[in-house]
Amino acid sequence: SIIRQESEFDTSARSRVGAQGLMQIMPKFHQDKLNQFEEKNPALSYEINIMVGAQILKEYIVAHSSLNIALLRYVGVGVNGKSSYPNKVLKLRSRITAITKSIS
Repeated sequence: SIIRQESEFDTSARSRVGAQGLMQIMPKFHQDKLNQFEEKNPALSYEINIMVGAQILKEYIVAHSSLNIALLRYVGVGVNGKSSYPNKVLKLRSRITAITKSIS
C-alpha cells in the first residue's frame, strides 16, 4: 500500500523534493542505507528500494511502537504532525487484504 500511495508502482518515480523509486526513498536522508549497494543509483533499483523502504519503516515502527506514527515519519511529517497519509495507506492496505482474501 505504501508503494501504491508513493509511486503508483512506477520504479523510476522521482518527486520534486528528491524522493526516488517505488517507496520514494530520500537518498539525502538515507544515504547510509543506500551506500552498502554497488549500483550507480540504488534508490531506483526496485529490489533495493523496497528493502531500504521496508527497513526505514521498520526502524520507525520500533522507535515509536505505532504504525500510525511510523507512517507519519515515513512521509516526513513529525511525530505530532498532521497528515492524512497514514489513513490513506491503511485504507489501501485494507482494500488489498480484502481483494486477496476474496481470490483465495
